[in-house]
Amino acid sequence: MKNSLVQIGIGFLPIVLGFLYPIISFLPLFLVNILFFAVWVWLCFRFTDPAASLLPQLLRILLPGAVIIALALWQELVPNNNLPAVIMQASNFYFLSGIQLAGRILTPFLRTITAWPYYIVDYAAMAIAAILSVVVKKKVA
Repeated sequence: MKNSLVQIGIGFLPIVLGFLYPIISFLPLFLVNILFFAVWVWLCFRFTDPAASLLPQLLRILLPGAVIIALALWQELVPNNNLPAVIMQASNFYFLSGIQLAGRILTPFLRTITAWPYYIVDYAAMAIAAILSVVVKKKVA
C-alpha cells in the first residue's frame, strides 16, 4: 500500500518540480530537464517492486501524467472549451520539466508553433524512461 502511494506520488512529481522551478530558476532550463529525468528514473527504479507485476506499477506511475496530458490536449485541440485555470497551470507545471528536451527533438520538424506536440513528446520520453527503469529493476533483481 505504501509503495503504491509512493508510485502515484512519483507520477505527480513533475507538477511539484514546476512549482519549485522559481526557486531553482538560476539553473539553465536544459540542466533542470536533465536533472529531473535523472531523478525520475532513479525514483522509478527505487520504488518499484521487482517481485510484483510490472503493469500495475507502471500504471500508478504514468496515470497522473496521462490524465494531465488528456486535459492539456482537450484545452489545446477543442475550440472554445476553457478548463479552469488551476488545471491549465498544473499542466503547464507538469510539462515544464521536460519541454525543452521535447523542443530540441521537435523544432527541426515543426513549422507551426503549438504546444500539444511538445506535450506528447515530453510525456512519451517520461513514459519510456519509467518503463526502462522498471524493466531494468526487474532484470537486475
